[in-house]
Amino acid sequence: DTAVGDLAVNEITRIARVGGAALSLTRKEFDLLALLAQHRGQVVAHERIHEHGWSYEVTPNSGLVDVYMSRLRRKLVAAGSLTRIVNIRGVGYRLEVGDV
Repeated sequence: DTAVGDLAVNEITRIARVGGAALSLTRKEFDLLALLAQHRGQVVAHERIHEHGWSYEVTPNSGLVDVYMSRLRRKLVAAGSLTRIVNIRGVGYRLEVGDV
């Protein structure tokens, strides 16, 4: 498992958990969350996210990444997680542990 605060991501079982409770994620949501968890505390550039998650048909400014990150944020909040996905404007995203 890769742990970031109360979030644990297991790439073998493809299960992400918050405080022991499994999150209901799509394949792409899991892939993006796993990528952020692998680079916990570091900014993952928009280009890297696109290379990881989409084929060449999707342009980096299509807004798809923002949509998926928004969905992931909502699921983390709904699960009561203190781990947050932070948008570093114009650069990328970072997974970090926030406070209450």
